[in-house]
Amino acid sequence: MMEAIYKPPGLTDKQRQQLFLDFDVGKTVCGYNKALVEQKLNGMRAMAK
Repeated sequence: MMEAIYKPPGLTDKQRQQLFLDFDVGKTVCGYNKALVEQKLNGMRAMAK
């Protein structure tokens, strides 16, 4: 979900916050910035291999 929310260009922070609410993203995860999301996802993908 986080990757899908951060991927579209041109969204404001306020719009992204609304998407987090709409997709029921946890409050802790909502605080992640784009770089941290990328880092966490890359780590998870590496573990899945």
